[in-house]
Amino acid sequence: MAASTEAYSRRFSGRVGAWMLGVQSATLLAMLLDLSDGSVLDVGGGHAQVSPMLDDMGYSTHTVVSSPEATERLIRMGKSGQKIRVGDLMDLPFADRSFGAVVSVRMMAHVQDLPGYVGELCRVADRAVVVDYTCLQGLGRAGTWLFSAKRALEGDTRPYTVSYRSEVSELFEKNGFMIDQHVGQFALPLVLHRKLRVTYISRALEFVLRPLARRFGNPVLLRATRRDETS
Repeated sequence: MAASTEAYSRRFSGRVGAWMLGVQSATLLAMLLDLSDGSVLDVGGGHAQVSPMLDDMGYSTHTVVSSPEATERLIRMGKSGQKIRVGDLMDLPFADRSFGAVVSVRMMAHVQDLPGYVGELCRVADRAVVVDYTCLQGLGRAGTWLFSAKRALEGDTRPYTVSYRSEVSELFEKNGFMIDQHVGQFALPLVLHRKLRVTYISRALEFVLRPLARRFGNPVLLRATRRDETS
């Protein structure tokens, strides 16, 4: 997957990139706090944005990636090879409900068979699934229209899927899950923060716009919980 490459990792390099990942990590951790089972599966996590961070926070985290090359960044960051599996992300090599929570970041926007992918995430999750996606809300509505401009600014932007919340919610509901947390991470497009390159200004702008970000921002982090856990 492209998200596992060094070129992709440079999109989150420097102080601005660290700040972006910090926002993502804080939101993700808040979504996992009330899950008593500390076992987590990170699906497609060769970018190493999730699994090493969760290991540091005391979670028992396994990562599954699609190719041996996608393990390299994880291993360099100290991830135990015993907790990395190479396998088909559309046919996960784990039994049903094997992990307390399943996390998949930087994947949903690039999966061709979205119903099949969500189905696999839900199958191996015992209590909750946490994913990010680009939602057709706020400036996300203009994402497909402004794709050419975004690519011109960033140079390496890949085509990506933008979805309605109702569409994503329906996918989880068909698998027995219900969205109970849905958080827009940034009010302004990430490309603007990358080009601005001044962390304190970006942080100040997002602080002021935070009420709008949580409702209309992108990318969205959502948590879907198994219905028999919420009843």
